[in-house]
Amino acid sequence: MYNWQFKNWPNFTYSVERLQEIAVAFAQEFGVVNGLLTGLNDELKQETLLEMLIEEAIKTSEIEGEYMSREDVMSSLKNNLSLHQNPEVKDKRASGVAKLMVEINQKTAVPLTADLLCHWHHLLLEHNQKVIPALATGRSTHADNLWRLR
Repeated sequence: MYNWQFKNWPNFTYSVERLQEIAVAFAQEFGVVNGLLTGLNDELKQETLLEMLIEEAIKTSEIEGEYMSREDVMSSLKNNLSLHQNPEVKDKRASGVAKLMVEINQKTAVPLTADLLCHWHHLLLEHNQKVIPALATGRSTHADNLWRLR
């Protein structure tokens, strides 16, 4: 079920205490991972970060019911990070999710706006020319929903 399909959309409730527990656990795990990365040489660090991006792209896509080849996702990420040029990516969805992962991880300080959200949708769906006009048409709906959540 998508978030906009819930009865109380967009009025959600949450527990500050539960979120605090999750945030603390995340910060601890992040500290461990960051410490491990700091101790790696540049080549291993780059490979580890690439593996993290691959996993993030695959898991994010699976949440939406999209299953992609690890090889296509890896090739697409390497292409987008200029690590090598391999034009042979069979699954065009992998190209879109790779572009999104690279952009999100390179621009972490950019504020979330309706334009950025629509841009992300375009990156993910640019391989599907049937969807692109619908994205432009639905832009105001996405913007309205985004601003209602603020």
